[in-house]
Amino acid sequence: MSLSRLLIIFGLSLVALGLLWPVINKIGLGRLPDDIVIERDNFQVYIPLATSQLVSVIPSLILWRRRLLLRVDSARECSRPACRQQHRLRR
Repeated sequence: MSLSRLLIIFGLSLVALGLLWPVINKIGLGRLPDDIVIERDNFQVYIPLATSQLVSVIPSLILWRRRLLLRVDSARECSRPACRQQHRLRR
């Protein structure tokens, strides 16, 4: 994948996230129990620990599942013994 395509995908993802932000706030994703909020008179710090973990785990699980399904599909397509042996070694 070229760098320009990667940057376009990243930019479109940010636009989509910005458009979905009101919906994300309504379901409470920005205010989970382990998120730290410190508020003073003219000072506010927000550290989204639980939100960051959740945002990291969900895509990881989706990509892991996709990779697992692709591996199973490619293993089924192998009909030669040498090809099957290669798929067994990768696991």
